[in-house]
Amino acid sequence: MLEPRLELNECTWTNVQGSVNICLFVYKINFNLYYVMNYIVERPRINNYIEDVVERYSEEEFRENFRMYRTTFNHVLALIHADIASEITDNGRHTLSGKAQLLIALWYFETPDCFRSICDRFNVGKATALRTVRRVAEALCKLAPNIITWPSGAYIETVKNGFSQMGFPNTNGAIDGSYVRIPKPKEHGLSYICRKNFPSVILQAVCDHTLKFTHCYAGEVGSTHDAMVLKRNEVWSYINDRAQEKFPDHTHLIGDKAYPCLPELIPPYKENGHLTNHQKN
Repeated sequence: MLEPRLELNECTWTNVQGSVNICLFVYKINFNLYYVMNYIVERPRINNYIEDVVERYSEEEFRENFRMYRTTFNHVLALIHADIASEITDNGRHTLSGKAQLLIALWYFETPDCFRSICDRFNVGKATALRTVRRVAEALCKLAPNIITWPSGAYIETVKNGFSQMGFPNTNGAIDGSYVRIPKPKEHGLSYICRKNFPSVILQAVCDHTLKFTHCYAGEVGSTHDAMVLKRNEVWSYINDRAQEKFPDHTHLIGDKAYPCLPELIPPYKENGHLTNHQKN
């Protein structure tokens, strides 16, 4: 019986050598990738910032950094905890509690820090920080209609009494706008430049006598006039279509001279050079 024989000519042997070289090359690449993935040095970051620093803040220091007292923070956390309860995993290393998520989001909302700085401070990855801020923002937006409410019932009487003590009788709110600075958009960038000469969107809010928001509207480009912002938000429909419901007993808002003079909205007298002291004050 003839046994099979493997005969390698010069061409075949060259092909075998080439295949072996390719296998060795691929093995070296895989080994190097494994080394990089498992032994790469992590970027230096602050460890235990919340546990070692935030927890030791005084009440005033906590408010300065997060723009609210601890009691308010704990109250907000309790209200949104169900929406952020499923903890975010940071690159498989550790999870972020609801408390850590809210602290990260508040730091982003209240300071001009970039995400790189926030990641170093709270020891999280950039993708984790982005997801955290987005999740908390969505939870707060969901909560807002239950917190920011127009005065009605007994509450409106409390608001009226509060403004009356300030010298503004029959008033159920004060309205004004503010510019929220943003990076200049690539499209229609000039439309976002406000009168203070920086790119922004406008937040227009109504507050009660304790400065608590009772209505807010945001998103108009910075170059939009306050009166136009008013006409584009819900308060304008309150004035025109629901005045008896939203402004009972001839109550009204007070605002600055940028707003029109209406039965439901009283701005100050416009300076024409002939105002009396009573009109000025």
